Amino acid sequence: MGQPGYPQQQPNVPPVPQQGGYPQQGGYPPPPQGAYPPPGLGYPPPAYPPAPQPAGNPQRAAANKSGLIQIGVGAAMILGGIVISVVTYALAANGGVYFVAWGLPVFGVISIIRGIITMIRGR
Repeated sequence: MGQPGYPQQQPNVPPVPQQGGYPQQGGYPPPPQGAYPPPGLGYPPPAYPPAPQPAGNPQRAAANKSGLIQIGVGAAMILGGIVISVVTYALAANGGVYFVAWGLPVFGVISIIRGIITMIRGR
């Protein structure tokens, strides 16, 4: 008769050898000295190379592009304000009225500052 809690052996089946000291281990040999299993052995290398990583951060590139657009728009606004002021002054050379377009350069400077801030925050 077997011990309580363990299955009874059938009469025509040979017993499984017990080597590890634990009856439920199933007769596996003890692990080799030092490492079980040896690291890196028995596993084939992957059949494909790792996926390539993107060259840069797409959010950073989008922020740089947006910042450059804002800087370009600001520069165009400053240039437009200067051109309007110079042209109206030239047309009023004989004592006429001319127009100083100060709003476009002011908002152009604001746009340039916003573009620089956008580029800095994108990093």
